[in-house]
Amino acid sequence: MKHKILRIATVPIYMNIVLKGQLKYLNQFYNVIAATSYDQKHFNEIQMREGVATHKVDLCRTIKPFEDLKALFQLIQLIRNEKPILIHTHTPKAGLLGMLAGLIMRVPIRIHTVTGMPLMGATGLKRKLLIVIEKLTYAMATMVYPNSHALKDYIQENNFVKKTKLKVLSNGSTNGVDTVIFDPIQLDSKKNLRLFYKIEDDAFVFLFVGRIAKEKGIEELVLSLVNLTKQYPENKIKLLLIGTFERQHGSLPIQTELFIEKHLDIITLGRFDDVRPFYKLSDVFVLPSYREGFPNSVLEAGAMGLPSIVTDINGCNEIITNNSNGYIVPVQDEKALYLAMEEMLLQSEKLEKMGNISREIICKRYGRQYILESLKLEYDFLLTNTKNTNE
Repeated sequence: MKHKILRIATVPIYMNIVLKGQLKYLNQFYNVIAATSYDQKHFNEIQMREGVATHKVDLCRTIKPFEDLKALFQLIQLIRNEKPILIHTHTPKAGLLGMLAGLIMRVPIRIHTVTGMPLMGATGLKRKLLIVIEKLTYAMATMVYPNSHALKDYIQENNFVKKTKLKVLSNGSTNGVDTVIFDPIQLDSKKNLRLFYKIEDDAFVFLFVGRIAKEKGIEELVLSLVNLTKQYPENKIKLLLIGTFERQHGSLPIQTELFIEKHLDIITLGRFDDVRPFYKLSDVFVLPSYREGFPNSVLEAGAMGLPSIVTDINGCNEIITNNSNGYIVPVQDEKALYLAMEEMLLQSEKLEKMGNISREIICKRYGRQYILESLKLEYDFLLTNTKNTNE
C-alpha cells in the first residue's frame, strides 16, 4: 500500500504554478492528496492536471483569527479522515496551520518548505509578529527545507530553529524548471514574436516578469530605463513589464506609475500563464528585487538562454555568477542597476555567450526532473527512518 502524503499551500495559484507537475510525479509513488483555498481556475486545474484528490480549506494569506481557526479545524478534520503519514506545507499561513494541525493529530513527518520570508521586508511590531510565526512553524515541523543556501544561512544566523532541522534539497529551488518546455527552440523566431507584439526588430529589450510592485525594484528599474533612453536616444531601448500591479506592500511613487503609463519605451501587457514568448523576444532579463526565496523567473530566463541582471539577494546570487551568466547589483541601488543595464546595451556581443552559459547552468543544476528525483529520495529516506506514531 502506498504511503499517504498531504501537501498544503495557502493559495491554489502557488500549487498550480510554482508546484506544477510535482504532485503528479509524486503520486506515482505515494498516495498524494492536496489542500488549498479555492478559486475556480487554479483549483480545478490542479485536480485535472495533477490527478490528485484536492480538498478546499479556507486558508487566507492575511492574519484573520476567526478564519484561521476555521481553517485549522478543517485541516484537523482532513487529517483525521485521511490519516497521512507525511505533511508537507508551503507558504507561511499553510505552514503555521498545517504544522499545528499535524502536531495535534500526531502526524509523524511534518515538513515545511521556506520559499521566502515576508519578515525580511517588515519593520517594527509586524516584523516581531512574523518572526514569532516563523519560529512557531519551524518548532512544530520535524524538518524545515529552505529553498536556497542563503535562506538557510539567514535562518541559522537568526536562531529561528536548531541546525539539525534544516536542509537544502539538491541545489536549491522548490520545483526547478522544465528545461524541455522552457527551451528557445520550442518557440517561433524572435523576429516573428516581436512582430506579433509590435516591438521593433532592432530594439534592445529588457524584460521583467513578476508582480509590478515596489519590493520588486520596479522604481529603480523604470528610472534606469528612462535614463538610458535619455543617454542613448539613437538606440531603440524598450522595457517590457509582464505581470500585474500589486500595492499590498507599498505603492510605487506617482512619478514611476506615470512613467509606466505614459513612457513610449515602457510596454505593459499584463499577466500571462505562458511567459516563454517574452523571454524569447527579449535580450536581457532584469529582476532588481529587494527579497526573494528562489526566483522561478530567473530560472526560466536562464533556461530560455537569457542573461540576467539581479540584485545581491538570496536565490538570485546563487543562480547568477557576476560577469558570467549575468550581473549582480546591490539592492535598491539605481546607479548600479543603470550601469549594469548600460553594460548589457553597449556590450551586446557578450549576450549570446552569457545566455548559453545560463541555459547550461540551469539544465545541469535546476532541471525539474533532477529536483523531483531529489525530493522523492528525501521522502523515501524520511519514510524509511521515521516510526509511524499516528495512532
